Amino acid sequence: MGNVPIMWRYIFMNSLSPLIVQGTFVVAFGILAEASLSFLGAGVPPETPTWGSMVSAGQPRLQQAW
Repeated sequence: MGNVPIMWRYIFMNSLSPLIVQGTFVVAFGILAEASLSFLGAGVPPETPTWGSMVSAGQPRLQQAW
């Protein structure tokens, strides 16, 4: 066996799972950061639909339900 198949089989394949998990966490953090900034009014323009702006717009309706 040469060096490349060994590297492929043991190093790359074992490092692929942590990279996928790290990428998932980075994307989730980006979504939460954008939603938090939009909820506080410091995000993208108001006419752009985002999770934070939709939660902020629906907040009075949640208080009316109680």
